[in-house]
Amino acid sequence: MPVMDGETCLRALREQGSEVPVLITTGHSAAGELEKFLDLGAAAIVQKPFNIKALLKRIYATLELSQQQQ
Repeated sequence: MPVMDGETCLRALREQGSEVPVLITTGHSAAGELEKFLDLGAAAIVQKPFNIKALLKRIYATLELSQQQQ
């Protein structure tokens, strides 16, 4: 994203009170880095590089979880 990174965007959404499910794609693999996103409220993480099947699987799982929580 040209103006902010994913972490900044996620923080801004949560600070505004938004509970929209957020799926993070990242090239980072350190456990602490990934846990940080989950602690901030990300619904799921997909690590790069990924294929379309893995991405779709996470999207569907995230949407299903979101609907169950409503």
